[in-house]
Amino acid sequence: MNFEKKLLEHCEENGIEGLLPQNLTDMLFNRLLEEISSIDSENGKVAPSLFLLTVLSLKNGHCLTTNPETHIQFDGEKDLMKSFENYEMAITLEAYRRNATIELSEASLPTVKNIFDGQRNIKFEKINI
Repeated sequence: MNFEKKLLEHCEENGIEGLLPQNLTDMLFNRLLEEISSIDSENGKVAPSLFLLTVLSLKNGHCLTTNPETHIQFDGEKDLMKSFENYEMAITLEAYRRNATIELSEASLPTVKNIFDGQRNIKFEKINI
């Protein structure tokens, strides 16, 4: 299955907000979890192309296409890595939320404006361990 194509279609249909973890379809969300898990393991079997495409699109503020003229500016490698880490944390929290392990306040859900903000406030309403 071409997950990148599915992601771009999802983004075109739902706008850039469709790439926020809480707005992803189960299929795309599960694939992102698989890619993140593969990155975190020593013998990653899944290339993180969907993860990369999602982070770059959100950072750019609109859905990326195959247009070779798309340019995205990062303030160095540290900024790029921090963006990946922030999105990975948002995906992880969403996985716990979808599994009913935690409940977050609506204000704690990431937005396009704050998903890469390492200082974003997150309020846990409930933790079900």
